[in-house]
Amino acid sequence: MRAACATRLPPTGPHVHAGVVLAVGLSLAACGKSTASDGGETDAAAHRDAHARDGGRKPSRDAEVTRDAEVRDAGPVDAPLADTDAAKDGGHPPTDARAPLVFGANVHPYGDYGNAAPAQVDTQFSLMQARKLVKARVNLAPIGAQATTAQAYVAAGSSHGISLSVMLGIDAVCTSDGHTFTSNDATTLYNDTYQAVLAYVAPLRNSVTDWELGNEIDLTTGQSSPPGQWNQGWVASDWKNVSAYGSPDYFTNWASAIKGAADAITAINTEYGTHLRRILNTTGTHVGFLDFMTQNGVTYDVISYHYYYLLGVSPYALSAQQPGSGTNTWDVFAGLGAFGQPVTINEMNCAEIYDTNFQNTTTDPLYAACLTNVRAQIGYFESQTEMNLESVYVYELLDEPSQAAPENHFGVFWNAGPGTYTPKANLFLWSAFAGGALSPSEQATLQSFNLLPLP
Repeated sequence: MRAACATRLPPTGPHVHAGVVLAVGLSLAACGKSTASDGGETDAAAHRDAHARDGGRKPSRDAEVTRDAEVRDAGPVDAPLADTDAAKDGGHPPTDARAPLVFGANVHPYGDYGNAAPAQVDTQFSLMQARKLVKARVNLAPIGAQATTAQAYVAAGSSHGISLSVMLGIDAVCTSDGHTFTSNDATTLYNDTYQAVLAYVAPLRNSVTDWELGNEIDLTTGQSSPPGQWNQGWVASDWKNVSAYGSPDYFTNWASAIKGAADAITAINTEYGTHLRRILNTTGTHVGFLDFMTQNGVTYDVISYHYYYLLGVSPYALSAQQPGSGTNTWDVFAGLGAFGQPVTINEMNCAEIYDTNFQNTTTDPLYAACLTNVRAQIGYFESQTEMNLESVYVYELLDEPSQAAPENHFGVFWNAGPGTYTPKANLFLWSAFAGGALSPSEQATLQSFNLLPLP
């Protein structure tokens, strides 16, 4: 998702991409272009490129597997004091209950998506509905022009049975350019964000349940140095006293702002008896970012993770050395599951897309490798038992031809202009996993790439 310092760059490990999951995401992302204006492309792309390079590990198992497919709080406080008791703040407690995996797509409220014009949103959601992609993640800022666009998504979601997840663009509230804070005062950052999010979310409380507290905040200082690199950011202390963009303790500033957003949602739950969920995002090996936020009083209900790996990479044996583990590999499923919270992989695609030789055509070998890769990785998602994985979102629904590569070809539809969307084989694959109906010719397309049966 293009928001605050997040561009789709493959890290030196898994790839990360900033996508729009209609979970009204106020882009708490803080790098690159401002999300309030254009979704803010940032260093995330470089992160994902590095990640793609690191993703080229030895295959751990054959991508061709055997399972048949079923084609199937009451107000701002003087300072951001810690309060991690989810039971008393209206949040959802961790649960071990498992449900069938739900599939969705990232969409955007600007540019090649039609600038949230109601007719375009309705068309896009109709396409999703037909393919059983029943969740949409969208990035929206709580102030400015995007603050008025949520209703188009709410209306289309209601018409087509699409559940929204909004990524809150908190950076639009507390930064001047997506990454430089307007204040280094913790109380100011907390209260400004609290008030903006409270005013934005409360009117939508009966329409949107899932609210993501920014996008790829862990990447806002870039991916070429700690803690933003792959194989860095493992523990909470890695995120303390990081000097960046004029802030001597940059991520503590983010913690103040994110806590303001989380507490505002808690306040809405308390006042109205709702059960809105707060989603906290991380990428790569940055599990210490989650611990750091908790230590600074941020409460959340769901972990979101962005997943971009190369064909042959096993999520059970990523090339990384977690301190104290005594091994040279890392199991991302176990690492996320250790937090005891539900998980959503709300940006997912293949890392082959980051290859400069990638061609957005069915005859390109990298295109075929991408399809094989996505098939294998979703197979891992469906068979793993180490985390409570709720949902997976493709990044993204439509190609964005106005963007530079690789941002222009992540979609599962080729995009020739408003309403002129042609499905790719990628769409058929995602639809097959989601249980959507495929025509005989669509099944034949998947078979021509040796994608059926599904894992």
